[in-house]
Amino acid sequence: MPAGQRATGRRALAHRVATRRPRKTIWVFCEGVRTEPEYLEALKRQKAVRDVAAVDVRIVPGRGSPVPVALVDRAVSARSRACGEEAEVDEVWCVFDVEQPQSHPRLVEAANRPVAGASR
Repeated sequence: MPAGQRATGRRALAHRVATRRPRKTIWVFCEGVRTEPEYLEALKRQKAVRDVAAVDVRIVPGRGSPVPVALVDRAVSARSRACGEEAEVDEVWCVFDVEQPQSHPRLVEAANRPVAGASR
């Protein structure tokens, strides 16, 4: 008789182990105080996002410095602190408006800023 079957031909009752993919922890830094956070909060509530990620939205006002660079600097600092505290942060995102035809100053510099231990 094959393993896992009863003499009656039916499968033996066995407990199935539930498997769930671990959720990613994502920090999202944004410059806006209204539009971006509202959009990101709505996105977090979507089942496709909620089931796979824990998203933490952090608002970083520009405070007079070029926004993309300041935002990236704050994200890099927070990520470095988290690594030092052994916090589980899988991804860090920076979200900001890019106005056309004129973009933020130093946008390319911010986008190309190297981050230790990060992948692009």
